[in-house]
Amino acid sequence: MSSTNAALEDIDFGVLPPEGIEIPGFHDHLARIRETTGVARIWNRRDWPAYAITRYEDVKAALLDQETFSPRATQEALTFPFIGRNLLGLEGRDHARHRSDQ
Repeated sequence: MSSTNAALEDIDFGVLPPEGIEIPGFHDHLARIRETTGVARIWNRRDWPAYAITRYEDVKAALLDQETFSPRATQEALTFPFIGRNLLGLEGRDHARHRSDQ
């Protein structure tokens, strides 16, 4: 995974309405990212680092790299305040322990 993509830098993905909006050339932007770097840094509503990851192998690597892409940090910011602590935000042994309880 690598780099940024200027084509998406002006889109604040954190404030897009749930019903979506038309972003001219959006799929072309994603295709260009996929064909070049595979990853683009994007904005979110809290100015935290966020990425558009467009290749399967890069998505898989990100999901397995909990040190860089922490599920806990993401869920603490986005879901814990609304629905409380949940399995999506647990990591490592804590995640495995709760997952095996089901």
